[in-house]
Amino acid sequence: MSGMHTLLLNKAKYKDELHSLLKLVSCSLDDCATSTMPILNNTFVRAHINLGFGLDTQEGVNSLPELVEFNAKHNPDHLFGVQLGSCQTSSGRRITFAELSLAVERTAGWLVRSGVTTGRSSRTDEVAPVAILLGSDVGIFIYILALLRIGTPVLLLSARLTPVAIVHLVKATGPSTVLTSSQVARSVKETILLLDDLPSKPRFVQALTADDFFDGTHCELQDMKVPPVYRDFHYNDRDAIIMHSSGTTGLPKPIYHAHAYPLVVASGHRLPEQKAPMHFNASTLPLYHGFGLGAPCLALSIGLPFVLLAAITIPTARSTLKQLESSNARSLFTVPSIIEDLLHEGDRAIEALQRLEFVAVGGAAIGEKVLRELMAHDIKLLNHWGATEFGPIAPIERPPPGYDARYLMPRTDTGLEFRPVEGSSQHFQLSGRPAGWDEELVVQDLLERHPRDASQYRILGRVDDLIVLGTGEKVRPTSIETAVKEHPDVRAAIAFGDGMDSLGVIVELAGADRGVARADVLTSLEPYLIRGNTYMDKHAKVSREMLVLTYAETKPLQRTDKGSLSRKVIFAAFECEIKDAYARVDAAAAAPLPSQDGPCALRHALRGIVGEALHLDSLGDLNDAADFFEAGMDSLQATRLRQVLLNSLRVTPNLPHPVDDLPRELIYENSSVNALFAFVERTMDGRAATAEHDAEKERLEAMRALVEKHTAELQSFDDDALNARTARGQSTPKEHDEKVVLITGASGSLGCLLLERLATDPSVNQVICLNRGGLEARQRQMDAMKERGAILDDDVWRNKVTVFGCDTSKPYFGLQAELYAELLSVTHIIHNAWPVNFNRIVTSFDASITALDNLVHLALFSATRNASDHRPRRILFASSIAVAGRYPLLNPGAGAVPETPLEAYMTGAFGYPEAKWVGEQTMLAANKLFGGGEQPLIEASSVRIGQMTGPEGSGAWNASEHFPIIVATSQKLKAVPELEGTLSWMPVNRAANALVDLLFAKDFAPVFHMENPARQTWSSVLKDLSALLGGAASVPYAEWLERVHALGNDPQENPASKLFEFLERDFLHMSSGLVALGTVRACSVSQTMSSSGPIERRHLEEYVHYWKSTGAMEA
Repeated sequence: MSGMHTLLLNKAKYKDELHSLLKLVSCSLDDCATSTMPILNNTFVRAHINLGFGLDTQEGVNSLPELVEFNAKHNPDHLFGVQLGSCQTSSGRRITFAELSLAVERTAGWLVRSGVTTGRSSRTDEVAPVAILLGSDVGIFIYILALLRIGTPVLLLSARLTPVAIVHLVKATGPSTVLTSSQVARSVKETILLLDDLPSKPRFVQALTADDFFDGTHCELQDMKVPPVYRDFHYNDRDAIIMHSSGTTGLPKPIYHAHAYPLVVASGHRLPEQKAPMHFNASTLPLYHGFGLGAPCLALSIGLPFVLLAAITIPTARSTLKQLESSNARSLFTVPSIIEDLLHEGDRAIEALQRLEFVAVGGAAIGEKVLRELMAHDIKLLNHWGATEFGPIAPIERPPPGYDARYLMPRTDTGLEFRPVEGSSQHFQLSGRPAGWDEELVVQDLLERHPRDASQYRILGRVDDLIVLGTGEKVRPTSIETAVKEHPDVRAAIAFGDGMDSLGVIVELAGADRGVARADVLTSLEPYLIRGNTYMDKHAKVSREMLVLTYAETKPLQRTDKGSLSRKVIFAAFECEIKDAYARVDAAAAAPLPSQDGPCALRHALRGIVGEALHLDSLGDLNDAADFFEAGMDSLQATRLRQVLLNSLRVTPNLPHPVDDLPRELIYENSSVNALFAFVERTMDGRAATAEHDAEKERLEAMRALVEKHTAELQSFDDDALNARTARGQSTPKEHDEKVVLITGASGSLGCLLLERLATDPSVNQVICLNRGGLEARQRQMDAMKERGAILDDDVWRNKVTVFGCDTSKPYFGLQAELYAELLSVTHIIHNAWPVNFNRIVTSFDASITALDNLVHLALFSATRNASDHRPRRILFASSIAVAGRYPLLNPGAGAVPETPLEAYMTGAFGYPEAKWVGEQTMLAANKLFGGGEQPLIEASSVRIGQMTGPEGSGAWNASEHFPIIVATSQKLKAVPELEGTLSWMPVNRAANALVDLLFAKDFAPVFHMENPARQTWSSVLKDLSALLGGAASVPYAEWLERVHALGNDPQENPASKLFEFLERDFLHMSSGLVALGTVRACSVSQTMSSSGPIERRHLEEYVHYWKSTGAMEA
């Protein structure tokens, strides 16, 4: 034991933990199946909303939960909105008001039962706030509604806050709990560390998802009591919602609101009731910001249904364009940077914008050039304005004829006043009393009245010092200014950057210019600049190149009569110096790239550029295949990285063609150093877009390069293999029959059933699960088991199952040596964890393949530790039928796919199966390196897994998959389609049993296939299905498809409306059973496989019963 411990400790140092468990999948939606969402039926009944400004009625609603109740009663079947998923379908989840109300009740019940909060029934009850720190999707709004419903204050935290800012707000507001999700895992981890010295710390709870609350099937939502509604609030009780500002000292401050605040958001419109149906309103805005709350609040108030992107989708021009086109939206809420990028997408994007009734843009000013272009294309731009204290100030409306989008049209229903600024008849500030507040507030925006319309105003800038960057990010520069002013020779410092990509500072030095070199002055200022930057968010840090130097005796900073700096005057006086600063930064960033004749130099340069974009001193802990977004890159960094590359290419000499622009999606589509290197190398070489045959060649080369990489990694384990063989040679072999099985991916559907099967197997001594996460990994595994009906006794959990929260892509899984040593008794390994994402390129799966390398390493250490046990350590890799996706096309008439290794070109041409093929090759390499001889150390196998269905007994087959949708549509039509060909579905419980059979098989082979060997015809399944649907007629597929179209576009009436394109183009080909896996070898060693019968009527009965129980089919 001590020798192994020493061996582990003498290995290379463990790598730092990954920056985030968040998979920042920048999902452009371009590869999604598209279908036009329906035009909506406009039968919406509007509630009267009481705001407290003199127009209230007794019948009016006084809170957001009351508005939800009103809609559930009067508009139950009207569409609240659509939450798009992670590129699986363009239609997403449709939510009616009845479903919304039920989900809010479930959420309220879960919050109380899980101990997140107690809620309250009386305004004298004391209850701590609950903080929401989640990736942005409709789930944020569900939690807001549920917390307001039970009287618990909501602290709404932006996912973009730094951990320091989060800690500041937590200390200021004292929440009992912080609800979190995987999208903010990195910030949460750092926040928890910073809270260590706090005597009373909040709980950090992994929040259930919106889908959990809409579906209602999660184990924690069963037999749950719905808590009473909190109604004992007063109008001026400012303990409903806590927003936050950017802060006066660089840190945000909490802003407390009453229940009327979200109603002000909901009423912030001038859209009259109409007979014509309403179309969708698309929004790219996060729901933790005030403007972002506008879309769901307007859905509640006027029935304008929204379409929201998934939490993992970074809004881009392309994702927004797809969002508009797939939903047939007629309005858009967004920020200037998205609009500007849309203009670069060409005619298609412009036409999409022209179809909109209005485009509400807020968060930052729109550049004059962009504004002129939008107006030239007759795009109906609406200049939106709001404040965290007031909510929307300029309401949502259809722009009137002749409207100048440079101006705002403020609302008149909340008592706002425009007061002249002293000494000016055209300049104003807004003042008023926010809803629920007792005191008046003055907004710090400087406004200019329209010369011909006194009801319109233009924002000239901030009266105070808040800077709004061109990305929409708001920056309070006080901290950086204060830090620089601490230098003894600095008299004043003032930051600039409104409308630009980065921040700069004008520094006024005492005395006159004495001829001291600029570089020497900057060196003197640098320690103060560094100190100031520690207080700034990453998008607001100032580089030394962005310091503008001036001297008090030669060109002083202008001041007002009161002695304060006059920002507007200063910026006008230093216009040239500011432009020079940005030009200087561009020039510094625009260093020419090394010649393509020197690939090592080019790669090194790109690594430096990427490291700077990620704010890393080096990329030492990231390999060249690592995905930028997994390493923590955000959309702003991606934009900056693209710009730096463009600037560098523009000044690189001797290129065949000048580089004037780069694709807007460049970084999203080339999100690793390897991918960027290939793109830049092609660009510098002047090569045109890769032809189709070149693309095939490049994908095969990428796959083979990964195989070489991971084979080399395995070869680096040769010394460990030698140690294992030496230890065996020095030991006396003994009979061993214990089985210790390690599983990755145990929390998924197949993984849970594998764990249940192994943990209840008397021949298995222990099961070890390597899951993502930390100390909560065991509880999450137990929750996942319950959700899937996989039950283990408490004794089994206690004595037989061990769960480690770790990162399998790290050496030694990122575990301390003592914990890693606990794994060394392992005898069998199943690698089942794998990201199911069909949009990622093959190299972005590198971490999952690296996990396979690390599992091989573990097996070698186990062989050393247990030298007297001469059994080889077995590793079973869960591969996919998609590895053989092109086999029948390239081998017509060859029959079933053999259970043998396949060439790279046989795989489906996308990242998921390509990476699975690399995993298979890694297993073959492990066999070759460590499995030969009379006493092999390792036996490795890949199992290609085919289509699985829900488990027998429960019938819990995901209703959003295509076959359940076809069944639900056939019920509506009272007709089933006639289909030719065969299918080979395997219930997931059988699949788990079969994998265990293969794992323990006497004749273990390098490749197995796992699909139901009892292939059956579609006609036999559909005959039984017809009977279960009350004798539904059987009609030719083409006729059935025509009937589907005739049902219309409303998914409520036509479940298949979201699959029109798939059903017309792909379904027949994919469902015909063209890819058939040969299973002779697997059946010879697996009793489960050989005895597996076809899907019977009883299975269909279970599936139909389950779908009816979930509401996916009519009962």
